[in-house]
Amino acid sequence: EQSEGEQPEGKIGSAPTWEPTNIKGMAISLCQLLQTWAVEDVKSFCCPFHAVLAAAKTTLNTMETYECAANFLPTKTKDPRHQCQYCGILQHVAQPRRLRGT
Repeated sequence: EQSEGEQPEGKIGSAPTWEPTNIKGMAISLCQLLQTWAVEDVKSFCCPFHAVLAAAKTTLNTMETYECAANFLPTKTKDPRHQCQYCGILQHVAQPRRLRGT
Protein backbone atom coordinates (compact mmCIF):
# COMPACT_ATOMS: atom_id res chain seq x y z
CA GLU A 1 0.00 0.00 0.00
CA GLN A 2 1.23 3.47 -0.88
CA SER A 3 1.62 6.11 1.77
CA GLU A 4 0.17 9.56 1.23
CA GLY A 5 2.14 11.60 -1.32
CA GLU A 6 3.89 8.54 -2.76
CA GLN A 7 3.58 7.93 -6.48
CA PRO A 8 3.31 4.52 -8.15
CA GLU A 9 6.39 2.94 -9.73
CA GLY A 10 7.14 4.37 -13.18
CA LYS A 11 5.43 7.69 -12.51
CA ILE A 12 7.22 11.02 -12.26
CA GLY A 13 8.74 11.22 -8.84
CA SER A 14 9.41 7.50 -8.40
CA ALA A 15 13.17 8.01 -8.89
CA PRO A 16 15.50 10.72 -7.61
CA THR A 17 14.60 13.91 -9.43
CA TRP A 18 16.53 16.89 -10.72
CA GLU A 19 16.11 20.41 -9.39
CA PRO A 20 13.69 22.41 -11.59
CA THR A 21 15.28 24.31 -14.45
CA ASN A 22 14.76 28.04 -13.90
CA ILE A 23 12.91 30.33 -16.34
CA LYS A 24 16.11 31.92 -17.66
CA GLY A 25 17.61 28.49 -18.39
CA MET A 26 14.42 27.38 -20.16
CA ALA A 27 14.30 30.58 -22.23
CA ILE A 28 17.94 30.29 -23.27
CA SER A 29 17.61 26.64 -24.29
CA LEU A 30 14.35 27.32 -26.15
CA CYS A 31 15.94 30.22 -28.04
CA GLN A 32 18.83 27.97 -29.07
CA LEU A 33 16.35 25.37 -30.33
CA LEU A 34 14.06 27.89 -32.06
CA GLN A 35 17.00 29.36 -33.97
CA THR A 36 17.22 26.03 -35.81
CA TRP A 37 13.67 26.34 -37.23
CA ALA A 38 12.65 27.78 -40.61
CA VAL A 39 9.00 28.84 -40.47
CA GLU A 40 6.41 30.10 -42.94
CA ASP A 41 4.85 33.58 -42.97
CA VAL A 42 7.72 35.39 -41.24
CA LYS A 43 6.67 38.59 -43.05
CA SER A 44 3.25 38.54 -41.37
CA PHE A 45 4.92 39.01 -37.96
CA CYS A 46 6.81 41.95 -36.51
CA CYS A 47 10.05 39.94 -36.49
CA PRO A 48 11.45 36.42 -37.01
CA PHE A 49 11.54 35.84 -33.24
CA HIS A 50 7.78 36.26 -32.85
CA ALA A 51 7.13 34.24 -36.02
CA VAL A 52 9.06 31.30 -34.58
CA LEU A 53 7.35 31.69 -31.19
CA ALA A 54 3.95 31.44 -32.90
CA ALA A 55 5.09 28.25 -34.66
CA ALA A 56 6.33 26.86 -31.35
CA LYS A 57 2.99 27.57 -29.65
CA THR A 58 1.14 25.78 -32.47
CA THR A 59 3.52 22.83 -32.20
CA LEU A 60 3.17 22.63 -28.41
CA ASN A 61 -0.63 22.73 -28.67
CA THR A 62 -0.47 19.80 -31.09
CA MET A 63 1.96 17.89 -28.87
CA GLU A 64 -0.37 18.27 -25.87
CA THR A 65 -2.74 15.88 -27.62
CA TYR A 66 -0.08 13.13 -27.83
CA GLU A 67 -0.20 10.11 -25.53
CA CYS A 68 1.54 10.32 -22.17
CA ALA A 69 5.25 9.45 -22.04
CA ALA A 70 6.01 8.52 -18.43
CA ASN A 71 9.73 8.01 -19.14
CA PHE A 72 10.23 11.19 -21.16
CA LEU A 73 12.54 12.87 -18.65
CA PRO A 74 15.87 11.35 -17.67
CA THR A 75 16.30 10.13 -14.12
CA LYS A 76 19.37 10.64 -11.98
CA THR A 77 19.84 6.91 -11.54
CA LYS A 78 19.65 5.93 -15.23
CA ASP A 79 21.12 8.89 -17.14
CA PRO A 80 24.69 10.16 -16.68
CA ARG A 81 23.95 13.88 -16.96
CA HIS A 82 25.24 16.93 -15.21
CA GLN A 83 22.86 19.64 -14.02
CA CYS A 84 24.05 23.24 -14.14
CA GLN A 85 23.92 24.65 -10.62
CA TYR A 86 22.98 28.12 -11.92
CA CYS A 87 20.19 27.51 -14.45
CA GLY A 88 19.23 23.87 -13.91
CA ILE A 89 19.77 22.78 -17.53
CA LEU A 90 20.65 19.09 -17.89
CA GLN A 91 23.76 18.40 -19.94
CA HIS A 92 25.15 15.14 -21.23
CA VAL A 93 28.36 14.10 -19.55
CA ALA A 94 31.18 13.49 -21.99
CA GLN A 95 32.08 9.81 -21.94
CA PRO A 96 35.68 8.94 -22.80
CA ARG A 97 36.00 6.91 -25.98
CA ARG A 98 37.68 3.55 -25.87
CA LEU A 99 40.97 3.40 -27.69
CA ARG A 100 41.34 0.85 -30.46
CA GLY A 101 42.70 -2.44 -29.27
CA THR A 102 41.68 -1.96 -25.65
